[in-house]
Amino acid sequence: MEISSPGTLYGTLTLEEALSGRSSVRNKTLARTLEKVHVLEGWGSGFQRINTMCQEYGVALPEFTEIGDMFRVNFYRRQNSEIGGKIENRR
Repeated sequence: MEISSPGTLYGTLTLEEALSGRSSVRNKTLARTLEKVHVLEGWGSGFQRINTMCQEYGVALPEFTEIGDMFRVNFYRRQNSEIGGKIENRR
């Protein structure tokens, strides 16, 4: 599944920084409100949680890319094929 969003990561945040857990908040008031009502959890943990969940479900890690002024995430489904009695996952 491919998800594309207009816009880039906020401010000077790079993709590498975001993947390592750094975050940058565009709307601080909204972010604080969502945190207080327990909708927002773990500042800067989203990319890492996505990767962890993919590993837990046995699917390939998603690809996060910035293309011009767009941000794109490609998720892969689990594809099983039986080879010699062994299940293999493929992209």
